[in-house]
Amino acid sequence: MEQHVVIAGEYKDFYYVIRRKGMKNMRMRVNGKGEVIVSCSLRISLERIHAFVVKNIDWVISEREKLKKEGVLEERKFVTGEKYLYAGTDYMLVVLTGEKERVNINGNYLVLTVKAKDENNYERKRRLIDKWYKDSAAQLFAQRFEACVDKHRDLFPDKYPLVIKTMKSRWGYCMISKKTIALNFKLVYTDVKCLDYVIMHELCHLYYKNHDKAFYAFLEELLPGSKVLRKQLTSFYIRYSHI
Repeated sequence: MEQHVVIAGEYKDFYYVIRRKGMKNMRMRVNGKGEVIVSCSLRISLERIHAFVVKNIDWVISEREKLKKEGVLEERKFVTGEKYLYAGTDYMLVVLTGEKERVNINGNYLVLTVKAKDENNYERKRRLIDKWYKDSAAQLFAQRFEACVDKHRDLFPDKYPLVIKTMKSRWGYCMISKKTIALNFKLVYTDVKCLDYVIMHELCHLYYKNHDKAFYAFLEELLPGSKVLRKQLTSFYIRYSHI
């Protein structure tokens, strides 16, 4: 990943460039750390990328302001009042003390129960939240994967191993020879419909290797509205970087 500096008036900061084979257009996002990341083709010149960043500085500033209001740019302290995103919904963290440690969703709240001695133990609370996210992702992904496969069992009659990984630049991928689907752990933050889109997208690669017209036509046939979901997923930038 390339690192560059942009200067526009009084604004001065770093931005990062990820070059990907096959990309046609430039895309820019502000991640959960407030970093500006531009994705583009291997052939696009640095001058063109730089002009693109400068042109969109006002948008960058606006996105960072949103992150500040959401509390995303602040370092996680795992205290009551912080917001945590799960399956497309924001939940307010409530920290309680009790004899049994647990993390669970209760209405609009993510309730973290720790032993009294660990009420101010940052590392212990972080580990509990991390484990809850990982366990929840495993359960949610398995449920949605099974539902997507069952809906089209005539096309997907076999067993398809599911792997969950943390990926920087892909939502998922399909290992065609092994009939294995890999999903990005960070999909745990997205809306379930977007999760289903990625699952179906990767399953379609069992029939179509490349992202050509036939591939997208097949995907749209199996998942009507996939074009809209694709746009939603593209615009859904992972803001939370605490895991």
